[in-house]
Amino acid sequence: METKRISLRIPTELLESIDEMAEASDLSRTAIVIQALEAWVYGKDTALIDSPIETALRVQNIEKAVELINRNILAMNANISADHTLIKQALSKPHKKGFG
Repeated sequence: METKRISLRIPTELLESIDEMAEASDLSRTAIVIQALEAWVYGKDTALIDSPIETALRVQNIEKAVELINRNILAMNANISADHTLIKQALSKPHKKGFG
């Protein structure tokens, strides 16, 4: 397919999103923009569905969720360790018989 170079201005946030998608999918900015334009011009059914971009973004979201879960597990393990230490200390103290 023959291509032509164009120049356009887009909002910074949009460009940052395009760059994130490109990095996550190992595609170029150009490939991302072409796929998005094809989806818009030709209809969503022909471009982005099941594309490498969609897959990469799903993987990226899963990786973020796994990272969050791992951080929560580490925090829970720290709490369990602290609780275990307190219980050991309480059990190691001599007990008084009776009340008083």
